[in-house]
This record gives sequence, C-alpha cells and structure tokens, in this order.
Amino acid sequence: MHHLSREQARRIAVRAQLFDADRPGDIVEIGEQLGSIKIDPTATIAPAEQTIPFSRIG
Repeated sequence: MHHLSREQARRIAVRAQLFDADRPGDIVEIGEQLGSIKIDPTATIAPAEQTIPFSRIG
C-alpha cells in the first residue's frame, strides 16, 4: 500500500485538473484541454458551465 502525505495528494489533484498549467486565453482552449465541459441548465446560482472556466481563467 502506498501512502501519500496531504501535500503530495494536493499536488496530484492540482496537476490532474491542469490548475498548475498556464492560464488558457479563452473558452475554446479550456474545452480543448478538458475534452468536454459539463452543462447543467437547471443550476440557478452558479451554472457548472461557467464555474469551471471562470476558475481557470480567473
């Protein structure tokens, strides 16, 4: 069994989600990096299709 420290687990999660990469310039680059973007038309406060791109662009 392999044990990870909290910091190692955090690094793996951040890199897997491409949060350590250069910021993409637009929504097209995000789609190309991720392969797809979830769209949830029933979300009223923070739709998923906006939450992910805005967290990456800033």
